[in-house]
Amino acid sequence: MFIVEAITPAKIISWEERGYLQEQKEKHNLLDSILCDCCGIKYTYKEYNILFDNKKIAYFLFPYPDNPAKAEIVCHGCLLKNIKKIADGKDAQVLIIEEEKHKLCRFYAHDTTTSADDIMDDDEEDEF
Repeated sequence: MFIVEAITPAKIISWEERGYLQEQKEKHNLLDSILCDCCGIKYTYKEYNILFDNKKIAYFLFPYPDNPAKAEIVCHGCLLKNIKKIADGKDAQVLIIEEEKHKLCRFYAHDTTTSADDIMDDDEEDEF
């Protein structure tokens, strides 16, 4: 099972305060922006807020299962690619933590249609 945490625009400042965005900011000389560590797609916080609210993009803290100390900030597209790569052709469960909500998702190895809308759909949330 993979456990990831959504980086929501409403909580992005607390992510900065907790130090999760500091390495990105220093490495890429970012100011008030968020960047995917895998593909490099970058948005200002204002742009991210608009895109997130319209379910166009989401960023996640993705700790690697074999090395939880290694975590990357990834966009939803790279999240799916990483899960499929690590799952190595097998179905995988993903627990997505978003602020106070939790959602358990299943990714099927043969399915290539999973989108950000499927991941961030508010209508089907699981409470734990």
